[in-house]
Amino acid sequence: MTSNARWRLVAALVALGIGWLGWLIVSSNTHSRDELVRESRQLIQEYSPQCDGKVMRPGDNCIAWGRGSDAVRGTYEERVQRFSDENQPEDLARGDKYWRWAGYVLLGIAGLLLLSAIRRMVVVLRTPAGRRAVAGRHNWVYVKSDPMGAANAHLPAYVQGDPAARDIVTGQRDAVPFQLFSYLRPGREEQEACVVTLPVPVPRMVVTQGENDPFSADTGPEARAFLIARFGVKPKDYSVPAFAADGNRLVRARAPQSSPARIERFVDETVELGRRLVTALTTEDPAAEQARVDDYRRASAGSPATPIAPPATRPAPLGVTEPQAPIRARIVCTVIGAAALYGGVSLVLADHPVWGTIVSLAGALFFFWGLAWIVSSVRVRRGRPRFAAAHATTFQRRDADLITRLGLPILDAGSPGAAYLASGQRNSREFHVFEYAETGGSPGTAFAVRHPTAGLPLLSMRALGDRRKESSEEGRLLLTDQVIARLDEVKAGTFFAAGDWIVGKNDDVLAPTSEKTLSRLDALARAADILTAEARRRVAG
Repeated sequence: MTSNARWRLVAALVALGIGWLGWLIVSSNTHSRDELVRESRQLIQEYSPQCDGKVMRPGDNCIAWGRGSDAVRGTYEERVQRFSDENQPEDLARGDKYWRWAGYVLLGIAGLLLLSAIRRMVVVLRTPAGRRAVAGRHNWVYVKSDPMGAANAHLPAYVQGDPAARDIVTGQRDAVPFQLFSYLRPGREEQEACVVTLPVPVPRMVVTQGENDPFSADTGPEARAFLIARFGVKPKDYSVPAFAADGNRLVRARAPQSSPARIERFVDETVELGRRLVTALTTEDPAAEQARVDDYRRASAGSPATPIAPPATRPAPLGVTEPQAPIRARIVCTVIGAAALYGGVSLVLADHPVWGTIVSLAGALFFFWGLAWIVSSVRVRRGRPRFAAAHATTFQRRDADLITRLGLPILDAGSPGAAYLASGQRNSREFHVFEYAETGGSPGTAFAVRHPTAGLPLLSMRALGDRRKESSEEGRLLLTDQVIARLDEVKAGTFFAAGDWIVGKNDDVLAPTSEKTLSRLDALARAADILTAEARRRVAG
């Protein structure tokens, strides 16, 4: 199982690179008084004014009109005097001060990133020792690793990420069985989970903190009513910790901690949460419980702001997370890119053209990549609900197992869940537009269109490379060069198909607009018609 330490090391190296850039800017713009005087004298001596691309000589006069003409208008002597006045040692010192501040900003950013990376790396490296100490103190069982430990706990992130568990502590706390371990989420992010065994089964419920709707889509109305009335769960509330419960297990997850005291406190809080949950479920009067559920249903029926989401057809694993990279990471990427771009330009102006160009290109890549992420996030989070409202479709923020429930042939999906889901019908065909987590953890946009009479074999058509690479043998025979040419004509793009479904991927850098979404859905519907007609022709032939 890969540890977070490697990724923290990469972050530390990036911080050191930014710090080196800041130090270079500061050092190249720190000069003594004598150096400034020499630099000023040299600049003035080497200055030759130009007019319309030609070098001026003593006695020449440059006549110019329009925007920016004040900088070049005047006689040779006036231009030389003006340049001399603008490049005195005091003026050069003032410019150096601005560049030094830019370097100090980069050094500050590098310091914060480096401290954060070192802190997290130390925590990850010390976590095994902390858990061994806790296990030894309470006679609990410690196991270094289990290749299927996370999968055996039936938690979602293990299906999405890695099935292995590491630094596993198993025991009882106040006569309550529990298990504590580390696992990898999509994107190779390490998390710490505590699973508590409950004495009585509980209905499925998943609570998140700080959300407008603090419940998952498959948390039933009875469970929602119970959590609101007995646990005080409210929208955008942080008083109740995030957790997931189903049957005889309750799960909480967080970033790993290495302190034995914090590890024990996490176990105690999870055990206490399970005790509160069981006590609330077993002590309520059945008549009062039924009245509470009925009241909740009546209130929900009259309030569109708190709809009752139908339970999933098939229970999804606990703790499914939204398949979207956090907006904070995208903003940080953009800020780092802007700082590096600014530093690269500073290096070019400070007579370091090679390093300046390299740093500028890297900064521009980070900046525009992060900016594209932010624009895509805004389009999805704000635009998808508007798209659903404008086209009379339903919108759902999360669906825990849409991909597996519908059998969508998304070969690179790392999670069965979907987010920002718009579902409806277009030209009498069922469709779904949603975000999902790819195998490596990066977010992707999918467009699923159903063709009830298709019955297609497994097909995969890529925009580049071996376009039929992941198709089945029957699918490769179906995707002839003539068929691919027709699919390109309708702009089908990258897609997967099998059975009744054809699912397209977003091939653009940015998330699609409403117009592009409709265009892509129509293109996929035409592609399904082409593939179905070709499949029937081959059967008839």
